[in-house]
Amino acid sequence: MIVNYKDVSILQDKTVVLQKVNFKAAAKDFVFITGKVGSGKSTFLKSLYAAVRIEGEKAQVIDFDLLSLKAKRTPDLRRQLGIIFQNFQLLPDRTVYANLDFVLKATGWGRRDARRERIEEVLEAVHLSDKAEKYPHELSGGEQQRTSIARAILNKPQLIIADEPTGNLDVEASHQIVDILQSLREQGTTIIMSTHNLQLLDWVDNISVFHCENQHMLRTRGIAPADEPEESEAGSEETDRQSATEGLAFCTSAQDAEASPSETASENQADDASELNDDMDEQSSFPETQSLEEANEALDKENSKFEDNQAS
Repeated sequence: MIVNYKDVSILQDKTVVLQKVNFKAAAKDFVFITGKVGSGKSTFLKSLYAAVRIEGEKAQVIDFDLLSLKAKRTPDLRRQLGIIFQNFQLLPDRTVYANLDFVLKATGWGRRDARRERIEEVLEAVHLSDKAEKYPHELSGGEQQRTSIARAILNKPQLIIADEPTGNLDVEASHQIVDILQSLREQGTTIIMSTHNLQLLDWVDNISVFHCENQHMLRTRGIAPADEPEESEAGSEETDRQSATEGLAFCTSAQDAEASPSETASENQADDASELNDDMDEQSSFPETQSLEEANEALDKENSKFEDNQAS
């Protein structure tokens, strides 16, 4: 099970936003969260990446128990998630390629050739291969949102959390966004998306819908995924050990995964040494194990710097 909440309360500061939440999502599920502004849709999504307080009987996201999750392990959780925002949050003074490269470097991708290959892959997936050198202001709203989707899938997440991703888009652009998310779902990714546009619910087959109202979130369409067999205590401990090291291993395994085992050090030593020196200079401000959420915070800071410079 990708997400499993049982009798959960979700709080913003000390205020209960949602209570008695029972929610499940399995691999390849597409779940819509509906409700009026202020009904708790965004707060629910924030709970999935441990950005708000949560209480209850069970709250599991992927292999992480949110009820006992320690702050130091929160980045491990967030590295397995992709987050899409309504307002894009792209750096205005950098190209599409540079926006994506910024996030890869911030999340520990050291090798320039591996970053380039991954960026080309995600741009092709969102049909933006010809826009790599464009700046955000040169893109349409739909193209900016497709860029933010490309950013969200850079690290191959198991779960994509999309907060009103079509809220600022016209019908045609909204269709493109939903089609891309549906394609990602077919590849095995779970999609949880909030929306106030009920028309979108008719664009995707085999969905579940939850509606937020009066501090409750109730299923209005779809059937809950079947429970999976409970792990033994020993199996659960082994999962915890694997999860604890997964974030550290990810940064090196992701960029090395495509390297040929037959390559020799002598064939690549000169290129690697030069590239490493360049990348070390570029990455001096980036922690190796920064999470995507922390990378988004870095994006916000870069945007603030840009706005301050423009004002002055």
